[in-house]
Amino acid sequence: MENNKNNDMGLGELANPNLIFVRQFRFLISSEHLSDSYNFAVHINWTEKVLTLDAYEVIVGGSVPIHNWADAMERGDYPDESLGFVTLDGCGNELYRYKFSDLKITGRENYFIYEKSDVSMHKVTLSFGKSEKMSVTSDPHKIMKDMTLAEVNHLNAKGWTAK
Repeated sequence: MENNKNNDMGLGELANPNLIFVRQFRFLISSEHLSDSYNFAVHINWTEKVLTLDAYEVIVGGSVPIHNWADAMERGDYPDESLGFVTLDGCGNELYRYKFSDLKITGRENYFIYEKSDVSMHKVTLSFGKSEKMSVTSDPHKIMKDMTLAEVNHLNAKGWTAK
């Protein structure tokens, strides 16, 4: 067997230096009434049209922002609320964005345990009727037709909120 020094080591196209990998920790998710400052994680089930948002339970001005937002959503205070989701590369350049609308909260929960000293999270599960891929901008902080700018500092990036 001939020793070929040009083997791709099984990486194939993954070794292409022009590829950009979407990173799990480079995202922004927010809405007109929910800042992305305190959001920790998001799980999107595209098939079931379910979005789960984990947010830090922080006290800001005497209340917890994620509680306020979820309570208002459940009361129907924001009937046209939509969530904007943006992924970023390691330099803060936008990779893709989606807008989720026709939102309905289907679950909320907290989990507390004595054996850990982790910060508390509030998990909000929402169904969405529509997901719309939005145009990528060269600057994720630029005001788009359907978006408004919100000044936040999350992973050293400024975010936007969906209108």
